[in-house]
Amino acid sequence: MPLTNSQYDIIEREYDAKRLARIREMQAKLDLAYDKYPRLSEIDEEVVRLNMKRVRVRLGFADAEEEGTDGKLADLAAERKALLSVAGFKDGVIEPEYDCPVCRDTGYVNGKKCTCFINAEKKLLYASSGLEEIIAQENFDRFRLSFYSEHIVDPDNGRTAREAALLALDYSKKFVNDFDSEYGNIYFYGKTGVGKTFLAHCIAKALTDRGVNVLFVSETRLIEMFEESQFRPTEEAKANVRTVLESDLLIIDDLGAVNNNSFVSSVLLRCIEERHIAKRSTVITSNISIEDLQDRYSDRIFSRIYSYYKKLYLFGEDLRIRN
Repeated sequence: MPLTNSQYDIIEREYDAKRLARIREMQAKLDLAYDKYPRLSEIDEEVVRLNMKRVRVRLGFADAEEEGTDGKLADLAAERKALLSVAGFKDGVIEPEYDCPVCRDTGYVNGKKCTCFINAEKKLLYASSGLEEIIAQENFDRFRLSFYSEHIVDPDNGRTAREAALLALDYSKKFVNDFDSEYGNIYFYGKTGVGKTFLAHCIAKALTDRGVNVLFVSETRLIEMFEESQFRPTEEAKANVRTVLESDLLIIDDLGAVNNNSFVSSVLLRCIEERHIAKRSTVITSNISIEDLQDRYSDRIFSRIYSYYKKLYLFGEDLRIRN
C-alpha cells in the first residue's frame, strides 16, 4: 500500500536535505585540501591546459599536441589521487560520504526503492500511526490467550472468554493476512480491559511492518480533527481529515467516549460511508454492544456497522487490573 503524496514528499525532502548536506561537507573538505596542498590546484590547471590543447588540435586551431600527453595526464591523475588520499578522501576519490552508499542517498536503485527508503517509509508510518511506542509492546507475539478464563461463559452462545478471545485473535490474523486482497472491517466490543485495543494494536503493528498506511486515533481526537477542519480550516487541519479518509487502515479507538450529537454522528457516518465506498478498511473498538449501538447512534450508523463490519465480542476479567 502506498504512502500518501504528502508523506512521500516528506521522505523525498529528507533525502534531498541529506544529499545537499553531504555535498556541502565534501566541498568544505575539498576546500581545506586545496588550501593545505597547493599542488592540487597546480595539477588541476595542468590537466585543464593539456585537455584544452587536445581539443584545439582536433578542431584545427593548434599544431599537434605535445608528445607524451597521455602519459603526463596519467601521471598527474596518479599524483592527484595520492594527494587526495593523504587529505582524507577514501581511495583518492572526490565523492560525498553518503548515509547509504548503495543508492547514494537517492532512495532508489535501478528504479526500485532502496532498503533505506523502505525503512524510512516504515519509520514514517509508525510515527503517523500514533503508535510508535505502544505497538512495540502490544503485538501478536505478546497476546496471551491464557489470560482469558475458561470458566467465564457467555450465556447467549455458551462460548467461554478464552474461546471468544481465540476467535477474535484468529480473525484478526486472517484480517492481516488477507488485507491486500480482501476488503473488510472489524468492530471489537466488550467491557473495559478485555483486550479490544490490544488486538487493534496487534493489527496496526503487523500491517505497519508491511508498509500499510495505518492511522490509529481515539474517537475524541477524531471529532477534534473534523471540528478543526470545519471551524479552523488551516491546511494542516484539512490534511488531517484527508488522512483519516484516505489512510489504508483507520482504527477508531473507544467509540462512545464522546457524547453523541448531530455533529458527532455526521463525522462517524462520513468516515464509515466514505471509507466503505472507497473500500478502505476500518477497525473500531468500543464498550458499546451491538444492541446498544442502535439506541446511541442513528439507524444509518447502526445499519452500516451491522452490515459492513465483522463483530467480535470480548469479555471476562479486566486484564489491566489483573496484570
